[in-house]
Amino acid sequence: ADLGMNAFIISIRKDVIVGKKVSATNPWKQYDDQIATARSRGMKICFRIVFATWCNNKTVGEPLDNNVPTCSGFDASERMLGIDAKGVARVHQQSFGYNGCDVFDDCGQMLTTSLSSPKTITEMQDFTKEVLQRYKPVIDAGDVLYFSAVITPEQEFGFPFFTTKGLDGVSNSLFDYSQSMITGFREWLKVKYVNDFTKLKTSW
Repeated sequence: ADLGMNAFIISIRKDVIVGKKVSATNPWKQYDDQIATARSRGMKICFRIVFATWCNNKTVGEPLDNNVPTCSGFDASERMLGIDAKGVARVHQQSFGYNGCDVFDDCGQMLTTSLSSPKTITEMQDFTKEVLQRYKPVIDAGDVLYFSAVITPEQEFGFPFFTTKGLDGVSNSLFDYSQSMITGFREWLKVKYVNDFTKLKTSW
């Protein structure tokens, strides 16, 4: 505000509200305080709702960040999974910058949900409605510029561009081998090729 900026983006993370700050009396407080401070300075608000979850096997971050069960937040079948060059499954997306985090589930990671999962789509819609309802007075006052919903806090637009950090480093492409994606793709193939394997081979 002192530099003349008139708006800011606040990332509201679902995992913070529903589990990460489990010992906090009011997990919304950090967001409420930030919004109130910005509005008091005459700034507009941009909301980015983040549907990812942080899981810790090792101590990473503040004490409050480490009282959530390992990798909770999404069912295993709903997580976006990648396969590295060795054929090893890697959760999308592993955290960078920590020693000893090159092994699957070896360190704190931000897990991304698969958009092929009907269950997580419903969860995303429900949480978005909850956020909209909570901050309706701010919206009605004309202090909100926009809302966006993302599946990762990675980069500005919230779309993952790395698959996972594997044994051979990072792959600059995105793969999703979650169970819901595999099942959905197989169903799509059946409809498209009507179980005609010759037609499938020709197209391939």
